[in-house]
Amino acid sequence: MKKLLPWIISGVLALGLIGVVAFFLMGNMFGEKKPTTAAEAAAAEKAKLESMTATEIAAVSSDITDMTTNLADPSYVVKISFSFQLADEDAKANFDLIKDLKVKPIIVRTLADTNPEDLNSAKGIDQLDAKLLKLINSALPAEGGKLVDVQVSDRIVSSI
Repeated sequence: MKKLLPWIISGVLALGLIGVVAFFLMGNMFGEKKPTTAAEAAAAEKAKLESMTATEIAAVSSDITDMTTNLADPSYVVKISFSFQLADEDAKANFDLIKDLKVKPIIVRTLADTNPEDLNSAKGIDQLDAKLLKLINSALPAEGGKLVDVQVSDRIVSSI
């Protein structure tokens, strides 16, 4: 019996180890799949946003209205408003705390590099939205949440 005991213990440990490995493999194969690329993550975030109700969207949205600044062509100015949608209510609260300190300067610098022609087309506005989304997300504190959408809600481009 003394010679058989180490073999029994080794067998039980081996079966236990195989069971643990099988559990994790099955969990990864059948569990919730996490996006592996930035495009998949963006698509998953967009699907989540599309399922939100109007009340939920309003609760996580913030606005910056009536900003007036010069464009890349010094003879043009723009009066523009933005609507920002954040990932959750905590992110919105953090965003509202820093929007005057960090977000507005980013917008002013971005518009200073923007040509008036870019703001006269839907494609140009979409490019501005995407650029601002990227720049503002990189400026937000890591624990502060995530900006998920930027939209130009009003704009007037005028020559001086």
